[in-house]
Amino acid sequence: MSRNTTIILALVLAVYALLSLYRPGGLMAYALPSACWGLLTLATLKLGGFRKIKSWFNKQVALMAVLAAIFQIIFLVDAGLITGFGKSPLSFTPQFLIINSILVLSTLLGTELSRAYLTKNLGRKRPVLTLGLVTLLYTFINTSVIGLITLFNPNNPLPLADYLGSKFLPIVTENLLATYLAFLGGPMASLAYRGPLQAFQWFCPILPNLTWGFEALIGVMTPTISLFIVNQAVNPKLLKKIGLLAETKETHRLNRAKKSSQTGWVAIAILLVLTQTLELERIGY
Repeated sequence: MSRNTTIILALVLAVYALLSLYRPGGLMAYALPSACWGLLTLATLKLGGFRKIKSWFNKQVALMAVLAAIFQIIFLVDAGLITGFGKSPLSFTPQFLIINSILVLSTLLGTELSRAYLTKNLGRKRPVLTLGLVTLLYTFINTSVIGLITLFNPNNPLPLADYLGSKFLPIVTENLLATYLAFLGGPMASLAYRGPLQAFQWFCPILPNLTWGFEALIGVMTPTISLFIVNQAVNPKLLKKIGLLAETKETHRLNRAKKSSQTGWVAIAILLVLTQTLELERIGY
């Protein structure tokens, strides 16, 4: 691991630790995270080099990322037509629109620039392992570990099941897709995916009022399907370049087998989520 990569990883962990342990009130609740992620953005651009980061951009991957975000938002709206819509809890006064915009923009830039830098620099020798570790890192950055622990209750597992299905697992799959996009096309690709989703969540005054089942189904399945589609559509030369596809006869044989089995995996995943949803509905949760 290079010196600059170590510094950026340390800064990511420091931001996570600070924002987890220190939670100020008032406007500082917005100002502190904005400042932390903004500083991480500047540090990543400085240490990574703007030209180098810019060279990772891939137009095809960025376009697919935008389509993946639109795909997910369409599913959210369609589900809202079934379950109903509710008013967003966020304030839409001019003051808070500015504050929220700064918070969302700084968080997205800091997260996706550092994600892309770590993925690109750590994934040269073991790309699959890197994808998994970086996904877990940013999953826990976006998850309250303390809140997850407090939900654990052997006598009443439903709150934990609710959180895992509607919050934790969707965060995992969203970060997996974002990390893969960042590996393929740099920070612009993952921003093209997560940006519209964050804008929809933060700046749409009316949001779908989803049940647990729909949150789990959409939050897990749409990023998973998008991941498979991106993996199939991306240029094989790019996969070879980043080390995810080797030029061997055995690899080509395995790739053909993978293509024929991915539809089955998607169907199995959908069936599992639907089964869990129906079971919770059956017991009246």
